[in-house]
Amino acid sequence: MAQDVCVGLIGAGAVAQLGHLPAYADLPGVRVTAVCDSDPDKLRSVGAKFDIPNIFDDFESFVRSSDFETVDICLPNHFHAPVAVAALRAGKHVLCEMPFSRSVEEATLMVETAADAGRLLMAGYSHRFRRDTQLLREQIASGGLGEVFRLKAGWLRRQADHGETLWREKRIVSGGGVLLDLGQQLLDLALFLIGNPPVLSVSASMYPADPGEQKVETAATALIHLQTGAAINLEVGWSRVQDPDVIYLNVFGTQGIAEMNPLRILREIRGEAHDVTPSVDVRHHLFVQSFREEIRHMLSCISGEVECISPGEDAVRIQSLVRAIYASASERKEVRFG
Repeated sequence: MAQDVCVGLIGAGAVAQLGHLPAYADLPGVRVTAVCDSDPDKLRSVGAKFDIPNIFDDFESFVRSSDFETVDICLPNHFHAPVAVAALRAGKHVLCEMPFSRSVEEATLMVETAADAGRLLMAGYSHRFRRDTQLLREQIASGGLGEVFRLKAGWLRRQADHGETLWREKRIVSGGGVLLDLGQQLLDLALFLIGNPPVLSVSASMYPADPGEQKVETAATALIHLQTGAAINLEVGWSRVQDPDVIYLNVFGTQGIAEMNPLRILREIRGEAHDVTPSVDVRHHLFVQSFREEIRHMLSCISGEVECISPGEDAVRIQSLVRAIYASASERKEVRFG
């Protein structure tokens, strides 16, 4: 790139401080020139720690700033759509953290606004950019596991006790509970690994079964049937007694199996199981590495070098699947697509 891409980051919480900002600091060709947050102490601390010259405490002034051309959104869920729309209309490119939005309608509005503005809108599905994800996806695409007929994925983590994340438990703010927070990321990862085949139907249950207008589910399970004949089993949960966190994804094929966290691939060769797991660079934590690669990809998209592999349109598709899972659990019946 001829000159650095200047980025303004909004939302200086944990994901920004532990994931996004260190990634920007580690990459050439990009500078974070502004940060916005409503917490003045956090704003000053983050600005000083990461040497960010411009700080804002309201997003209207932030998105109108000429100090940057790209906005990185790391805010609570209910701010994603309004900030993204305002930034896109101001001529900015946008990277939006997960969950991308609270609903299909919000995601669609964001995508349509980006198209009208002629700007990049990238969904922050950072798991797509993990090195183990890329290696496993290549194995599957090349037929190394044969025909994939089942995937099993789960994410079980301890429910936060501190006040900063209590907004996640309020439906009007979050848009949903553990399914929206963790489940949609796993669903995207599972579908991404096998080439994003169309969904045929979903059957689901969750707890509480009917949380009401102001509460959210803390556990969910779903069976997703795909038009290829394959199926995805999903389980997600927040629990106050979960320790440690558990995240897994297993892939079953006619000629082999694979699992992630850590990556392991077994193939049947002449009637016997052989470990064909490729080497993965573990000098950096895979989740930290994923943010760096995600941002590197965003820079390449902005410069026109590559086509985005995580566009906002993909988030609309995942949100449609999440909505169907909620409907299945609420109505206690299978929901079919198409």
